[in-house]
Amino acid sequence: MTPPDDAPPRGGRPDNPATTVLPAGGGRRPRADPEQRDGDGAPEPRTAGRSTPAGGDGPTDREVEAHTRAMRIDETLTRLTAAHAGVTLAVTDRPAVEPAVPAPRRGPAVIAGRLLAGAVALLVLAATAFGWGTKTWLGSAVRDAAALDPSSSAVVDAAVQAGDENVLVVATEPATETAEPRASTVAVAHIPDSGGPVTVLAFPLDLEINRPPCETWDAATASYREEPVQAEARTQLVSALDLGGPRCITRVVQQLSGLSITKYVGIDLAAVPALTDAVGGAEVCVPRPVLDDVLGPVVPDAGPNRLEGVRVADFVQAGEVEGEPSAEYGLIQRQQQVVAAVLDSAVSGTALLDVGRIMALRPVLGDAVVADGAGIDQVLALAMTLRRLDADGVRYAAVPVGENNGRGNAVMRDTVAAALFAAVRADQPLPPTPPARAPGPPAPPRARSRCRSSTPRPAPDWPAR
Repeated sequence: MTPPDDAPPRGGRPDNPATTVLPAGGGRRPRADPEQRDGDGAPEPRTAGRSTPAGGDGPTDREVEAHTRAMRIDETLTRLTAAHAGVTLAVTDRPAVEPAVPAPRRGPAVIAGRLLAGAVALLVLAATAFGWGTKTWLGSAVRDAAALDPSSSAVVDAAVQAGDENVLVVATEPATETAEPRASTVAVAHIPDSGGPVTVLAFPLDLEINRPPCETWDAATASYREEPVQAEARTQLVSALDLGGPRCITRVVQQLSGLSITKYVGIDLAAVPALTDAVGGAEVCVPRPVLDDVLGPVVPDAGPNRLEGVRVADFVQAGEVEGEPSAEYGLIQRQQQVVAAVLDSAVSGTALLDVGRIMALRPVLGDAVVADGAGIDQVLALAMTLRRLDADGVRYAAVPVGENNGRGNAVMRDTVAAALFAAVRADQPLPPTPPARAPGPPAPPRARSRCRSSTPRPAPDWPAR
């Protein structure tokens, strides 16, 4: 019998072998047993010899194992037949899923370490919060000077000065049996918004001014009374502070310089000894001995010195010290050096956690400092800057004056002073201002090696106006 034309040749392979997926049973369909069909012709499963678990109708473990073994044998035979016929079967097996590795159990040491780290973090957070609260409580003792007048018509080039800080720094001497407290130093610290050098501008106390009308200042209560202070022509600058307090001296300085005074810091030198005693003394460093023509040897040895009581009082009031370019120059440095030493020892490191010392310091700090617009951090940063007027980033200038007139007042050299004030307002290089008064005697040798070089702190982060 001749085979059909489309039948493949015997013993040969198909012309176009294809990849075929065969069923796991080898491609043969099992016949149904006629005896196991029901009335509708549907085959009935065999039940003879099968045991089911008690209370259920599922296959037993032995039947499942036998069925799996049979399936694997059929699959093997199917693959052998396909290989003989030249047919490639698709791989249907899948790799078994690896069992998940259980997470390692944390030992007691790991748990204890984490608990300890958490406790330390909470302790640091609590100490930080406590220190911040203590500093806030300490700073609240500083009395309000109510000195500022930012809308004054005396301010010149207000747009040019926008963003700059001009801090009026004033120190007052203690009262005596025959005199009321008087100003010791009056200076403006100009801190440019551009980040340039800090300019310290000193005003002579005997500078002749025309004092405007002011309110009467009560230094004991740090408040103003309703009694007005009458205007006075051709009087001294010091009278503005003596009679009208911080508000009047601020008004006068703005009229003289055209600067917009944005902050005020006042130091009562009468309270400085108690202030230093509250922190165990003030650590200062002088490059040369402080020898005053009136008070004698104030600090006889150059280098680091710890001052308390009478010694610190003389240190901040010595105005006739050998070798200093002017009385104002030396006084400003020494006064701010003591303020910086006291406040730095009070608020730095763990000092704020010493509740006993903070409680002793707070009342005397309230007696020593009055301010307007400046907190304790700003007062400290300013003192750190002004304690070395010859440091990098700080330039010093005094308001130029001529010889005293017949009234005993220093007369400002208007043309030179106007150029100086304009340069400060515009953050320009300062013009040369030759001294009008004779310099003091030669200075003793400096002992620079015994004092650490001091660089000013960055400009204080003043609160927004």
